[in-house]
Amino acid sequence: MGAPEALIETWTLYSVGSLVIFARIFVRWRTIGVRGFSPDDYIIWLSWMTYTVMTVAAHIVGGIGDLHALPMAERKAMTEEQAAPYVYGTQWFCAGVATYNLFIWSLKLNMLFLYKRVVRGLWVERFILPVMLLVGATFIAINLVIFCACRPYYRMWIVYPDQGPICQPQSILNMVPPLIMNIVTDLFIMAIPAPVIIPLRTTIWRRIGLILLFGAGFFIMIAAILRVTMVLVAKNGATAAIWSCREDFVAIVVGQAVLIRPMFTRNFWSRNSMKTTNLSSGPSKGSLPLGGSVELSGVKRTLKSKNKDPFSVTAALASVRESDDNDSRERIIDNHMAGAGPGGVIGVARDHSPSSSIDLEKNRSVDSGKMVIHVNRQVQIENQEATVDNSRFVYRPADKDLIRRHHVPGLAIAVVQADTVASAGYGSASLDPQTPCTADTLFDIGSSAKSLTAASVAILVDDNKNYPEVQYDAVMSKMLPDDFVMCDAGYTDGVTVDDILGHRTGMPGHDDSYYGVRSSEPDNARSITRNLRNLPVASPLRSRYRYCNMMYTVASYLVEVKSRQTFSDFLQENLFQPIGMTESCLQPSYARNRGLEPQMSNGHFWDKKTGSYRGFQPQDCPEGQGAGSIITSANDLIKWVKALLNREGPINENIYQGLVRMRSFRNPDARRLKPYTSPSFYTAGLEVYYYRGHAVIWHNGNVSGFGSRFFFIPEFKFGAVILGNSSGSATVAAILAQQLIEEVLQVPASQRSHRLDSSKVDKGKGVKIPLHAKSKKQPSSATELVANEKQIKQAKADGELKVTQNGKENIVAASTNYCEFEDKEAQELPLDLYTGKYWHPGYRTMKVELCKQRLFIDATDRSMGFTLTFTHESNQTKYTAHLKDIWEDGDDLVPAEFVFENERAMKLGLKLETGIKDIIWFCRTD
Repeated sequence: MGAPEALIETWTLYSVGSLVIFARIFVRWRTIGVRGFSPDDYIIWLSWMTYTVMTVAAHIVGGIGDLHALPMAERKAMTEEQAAPYVYGTQWFCAGVATYNLFIWSLKLNMLFLYKRVVRGLWVERFILPVMLLVGATFIAINLVIFCACRPYYRMWIVYPDQGPICQPQSILNMVPPLIMNIVTDLFIMAIPAPVIIPLRTTIWRRIGLILLFGAGFFIMIAAILRVTMVLVAKNGATAAIWSCREDFVAIVVGQAVLIRPMFTRNFWSRNSMKTTNLSSGPSKGSLPLGGSVELSGVKRTLKSKNKDPFSVTAALASVRESDDNDSRERIIDNHMAGAGPGGVIGVARDHSPSSSIDLEKNRSVDSGKMVIHVNRQVQIENQEATVDNSRFVYRPADKDLIRRHHVPGLAIAVVQADTVASAGYGSASLDPQTPCTADTLFDIGSSAKSLTAASVAILVDDNKNYPEVQYDAVMSKMLPDDFVMCDAGYTDGVTVDDILGHRTGMPGHDDSYYGVRSSEPDNARSITRNLRNLPVASPLRSRYRYCNMMYTVASYLVEVKSRQTFSDFLQENLFQPIGMTESCLQPSYARNRGLEPQMSNGHFWDKKTGSYRGFQPQDCPEGQGAGSIITSANDLIKWVKALLNREGPINENIYQGLVRMRSFRNPDARRLKPYTSPSFYTAGLEVYYYRGHAVIWHNGNVSGFGSRFFFIPEFKFGAVILGNSSGSATVAAILAQQLIEEVLQVPASQRSHRLDSSKVDKGKGVKIPLHAKSKKQPSSATELVANEKQIKQAKADGELKVTQNGKENIVAASTNYCEFEDKEAQELPLDLYTGKYWHPGYRTMKVELCKQRLFIDATDRSMGFTLTFTHESNQTKYTAHLKDIWEDGDDLVPAEFVFENERAMKLGLKLETGIKDIIWFCRTD
């Protein structure tokens, strides 16, 4: 290649490379703004400056050459004027070598910071920091070699005499070690996403794109080898300079291709992502911008909304998590996310509004108005009339309203973006008397409390000075000797803190085994822990995910033993107070004692028979502490989400990483995957899945009369809390959460979870969504009910259970129509042969009685109280027990069997735990 051709190629490559760099900067500026820049967005400027110096060096060296390409005899004979150009060329050669290393290593850091965002939450993320340290160490080592081997450094361009093989810019010492370190670090960097990309099931074009990116990485290595070979073997500095330019150009394209891809999409040019919102003329108080700026108390803050990296590794994980219906009675309602529920109406259309904020009118109580949520770049709750247009999701009133269709009397929502919080309330906290629901209304959040329990344990783990024995890999039985004993020594000696937090102990739920406050001998955290030895396990230790509420109660007991505080006091001192959750409490009675009862919402069930709500106050559940039983508001719980997002208060980086580390896969087989969503894994009181390449961290809670959900997207510094006061609110929360997520990620309307089909829209009112089947018996909090023997006896006669709750008599189980129950085969043996008390060491006593000539068990003293009514199936021994929750209407079928000895039933088997193959056998004790 001649000199002119070489110069043309050099500057062409530089021009295109610079264009790619500036295109990358433009894309990032347009999508997230300058204040949203990450470290790699600043490092790229350093890369461009060194790239410029290198290109100039390549131009000069390619045109002039350098001293060391000349024979020593020729150099000796040169005059000072003759040698000057070669000295000048050699000096630029040295500058090129130094800037080459700075350029290449800056691109490595640029790529690593990009990977840090791309693989956030994946197991490979742990390798980012070590590789960064390796890159930094190798860069320092290379510069020490270059600048310290030949001293003083100006000996590099002395014409004569020969300064030796070390004092040459193209010496082996200057070329080979950087080459080796360059290739090694490149391999380490490429290896970070490789384990995730290789097994991907994705489109052929995306796979080809990823292969090309990796192939280009190998080309960079080959180019680096050729450059060194040209210098050391061919002694051709000019050709080496050209190959250096080629290597640099490809390195730029490979590193920036991911980030400039949005420029080639229609949405990038059509949306206005850099609009500025001013509260004086924009959204109302409580607005929460996703992009642009907002004036807050005279201080201007810009809040960033990062778009996803189109070629991110996690974006290619196009699969969906799903719930295992056998894992827990606290059901995950993710399958309902795709729509608004039975008859719920959602009007969806493409939004061309320039607004870019999330806006919730704070604490608006709604009696008969409509709930409108603007979620195309703006989320807003209003009490006003509205229709479906091209910028709103509209939830209409009456039987087609999402909230009313799912029978949710009250709902509270709070969202956070970076440091800004907005919240709103909707509907009623109580119906008798009528009390408005606000963002300060207190709800039982059920299993959404598990993350706070996990955080309590994480605080102990982080405090090595006071609790050195409490570690994630510490064996539970060593920290709780005598108390923590399981049915098999292998489990007792093997279960660790990590296993408990990650639901991988092998212990199923056994939710019907523990007693509530209605019992004469109610359980507590210690008795729950000690009863583990009497309960069968369902799978080998760490073999699979098995949701178990009891293990989180055990975790709370560990906190009590080690801290020597009640779990309630520990939460108050170490989490609630530091975070500012001033109105949050463990157990409703604590809230009442603090004078917060007027703020507490009632729980509600919808009675289909009467077409009305049945309300009750939230009750204490000491046997469920750790697994739930936290009373909080949307305004308080969003502070917890904010603390996780921003590492505030007691949540430092170590604690956060301990909470979000993967411990078990909920759906390892990845069955029935849906587009754009990865399988979900459980961490510690939190679940993580990837939606369109972005980590979504969340948990929900669903207890009798209440439903809750919170989530946050770390990359966007965005989170939300949705709380409701009926069992149907869990479904509503799942739907709203998914819509918020899709708005934050700016998912095109055509790819939303529920796509609008005009053929299904009735006069512009939206899409009708089919009814989802109700899950099996939901867990209920233990209820503080006073049910004496006389009331229970009357209940058996009347077919309903009347109990006293806070001084008021309530019917908490609807009347049972025993005529609806039919025996499959005629009952021939006298029923008194079956009645009596039966005992299981883990489930304790079940008393079989007669009620209207049917076998009947009153288990309302259990934490999740219920009754069983038996119908005969076959052989005078096999039965179906019809389970009715103490609060809900329902008829869950439980297989039952009696074993006779000496013409009398001596054993009773009940399939109370679906997680194990065998039924639970009770032996007669009377």
